[in-house]
Amino acid sequence: MTLSTQFATMLVMISMGVFFGASLDTYNRFLKRRKRKSWIVFLNDVLFMVLQGLFIFYALFQVNQGELRFYIFLAILCGFSAYQALLKRWYLKWLEKTIKFCISVYRFLVKLINIFIYKPIYLLITTLIAIIISIGKGLYQT
Repeated sequence: MTLSTQFATMLVMISMGVFFGASLDTYNRFLKRRKRKSWIVFLNDVLFMVLQGLFIFYALFQVNQGELRFYIFLAILCGFSAYQALLKRWYLKWLEKTIKFCISVYRFLVKLINIFIYKPIYLLITTLIAIIISIGKGLYQT
């Protein structure tokens, strides 16, 4: 393995450590451990770790054809600890703002659908029913 390949491997594995830290925080934000049964949390944790391992190995495979060396684990650990020390606070703030933005867009779209699709159709159906009932009353009275 050439020196440039080793350098690229180190950079990719450090970034995968940062990615692992961010995805772990995102996973913990959405899991809500206290509201779920312990076996479901266990299965989610195992699935999360397997997927993270597959992502890391895929990145390693793309960079150096999957050669596993000791410094790779150190690079992942350095990236993870750098994320924890430097980026975690900002990422969690950004994550909360993104979640709030997505929720507000979702609520806006629901209101938009309610105003422009549901209410006109409901008004049309109730008007048709009222017309049919009034015609039926008119026919019944004669």
